[in-house]
Amino acid sequence: MERALTDFGYMAINAGLAAAVLFFGRKWMSGVERTAKENREEMIKQNQKTCDDLKEIIERNREEYKEKADGIIKSLNKLSDHVATANGRTTKNELAIAHLEGIVNTQIAMCEARNESRLSGHCGVQ
Repeated sequence: MERALTDFGYMAINAGLAAAVLFFGRKWMSGVERTAKENREEMIKQNQKTCDDLKEIIERNREEYKEKADGIIKSLNKLSDHVATANGRTTKNELAIAHLEGIVNTQIAMCEARNESRLSGHCGVQ
């Protein structure tokens, strides 16, 4: 009987220890789960903040790039206008030069014809 009581005592101690391990194990796991949940919530908040910050940066960059592109387009338009004006002037100059060349060639031909008998090809220059 004494042995049975001793065995029963050991079983009660083991059961008590097992209950204590289960109690503290559950308490520890609850703490771990709570911490994990808090970490997840904090990570979600941080991710959302990062996403919002990135969206703001992208929008700001988009506006800056649009302004720069508009400036480049305006500069190109001015350059295009300048080139068109220069081309128009060049065309006018080419026409004037062609006209003058025609007049000079006509004068040379008239001079040669007038002086052909006298100077034979020197056009009055001796």
